[in-house]
Amino acid sequence: MLPSIVLVIVDGMGPATMEAARIVEYGNSNSSVINYFDAVRPVSTQNVDNNLTDSAAGGTAISTGHRTNNYKLGIDENNVPLQNIIEYLRVNHPEYVTGVIAKVYAGHATPASFLTHTGDRNSIEAIYQSILDYSKADLIIGSGYYNLKPFEEKFKKQGYNTIIPSHFNVEKNVFQNTKLPMIAAMNDKKNIPFFMDEPQSTLINITKQAIKVLNETGPFFLMVECSLVDGGGHYNNATMLVGDMIEADILLRELIEMKDVKTIVIADHETGGVTITGDLKGLENIPLPREANGSEAHKIRQKRIDQLGIKFSTTQHSNSYVTFGAHGFGPVSWVKTTSDVRRFINLYLDGVEPTPYDGCVKNEAENIFKNRFYYKPAEEKEKMNKTGKVVVGITIGIASVLGAVGIVWFVYMIIKRSKKGKFVQMKTDNERIQVATVE
Repeated sequence: MLPSIVLVIVDGMGPATMEAARIVEYGNSNSSVINYFDAVRPVSTQNVDNNLTDSAAGGTAISTGHRTNNYKLGIDENNVPLQNIIEYLRVNHPEYVTGVIAKVYAGHATPASFLTHTGDRNSIEAIYQSILDYSKADLIIGSGYYNLKPFEEKFKKQGYNTIIPSHFNVEKNVFQNTKLPMIAAMNDKKNIPFFMDEPQSTLINITKQAIKVLNETGPFFLMVECSLVDGGGHYNNATMLVGDMIEADILLRELIEMKDVKTIVIADHETGGVTITGDLKGLENIPLPREANGSEAHKIRQKRIDQLGIKFSTTQHSNSYVTFGAHGFGPVSWVKTTSDVRRFINLYLDGVEPTPYDGCVKNEAENIFKNRFYYKPAEEKEKMNKTGKVVVGITIGIASVLGAVGIVWFVYMIIKRSKKGKFVQMKTDNERIQVATVE
């Protein structure tokens, strides 16, 4: 049986970011969950020009196995479209369902590199149109409803069930109660809140819901982007950076405990040039976050983050190596670049190298999901037939009763009319019924 695979991209994660999260969350008593993976490798992130990558080129390398220029999504340096992993699975393993989840909107660089083929990561309209034109993902969850809204009716016309902020605000478990395919924008903002700004992780909650939905159909591939480690690096904000790295670590711990789910973790690049310079002895008198819950745990995390003395050398990306981890696949020693992640998945599934120019899967018609295996038209037709039979039966029954009543009434009137000018008059003063003559 083919495995279900969750690919976690921790945008902006570097070695020092991982170490900071480990120190805050576990102290000296434990390790980052990545270090428990079967395969752990340092990998380079450079783009096709061997220059500092952005998230568009970094995401494209991971999703297609081909490095490209910055700002380009799902296309190579010559603007030729590249087949991404979701399209590969749709063609070669149609039994898979696929999904993309991010803390940012679906048209942002990393999620868009799994959904689109466009030349400019900043062209939001072109990106969402490209998702409509190409995407075969069965599940898409992000933020930024203002970006989705102009295209919402088009997605509905293709067959997507749409989830908008008002739905999510009313029911936090709306995803597990919505049928595939679905596209969701949870709020009107650019991103889901930073981990340290909410008592319980929204990202972990929706990922677990999504996996429950996807797992009902068989094997699945899901890309989850822990998007805001990158934001903490760009803002040079240690609380944002370390907090969202902790969230990623907690998510990974939950994933590796899931039966029949294989997990991969990677970053597209490091952000911030992070170093830890504080006197860590000051942590000895601060309890560990696991000794509390919710907001109290965050207060403890904040105290521990303040002790780290985190310094940033840049507000941009750096050329620091990042960490690749794979759990459930067995050991691997050959992964050296972000583009090798796609090679790793292909070789594991089929024993063949990815061929990015095999062609993209374009949407040729509306209702593209009607032929998906999780649609059950035979069952739906039978259900409709049963409903129709019940309705017809009730209608016939009512008609029969009305018909019988009508016949009785007709016979009754004929008998009464046999006496010319006579009718029965009901008196209400307790007198007996009398027959009155009408001239």
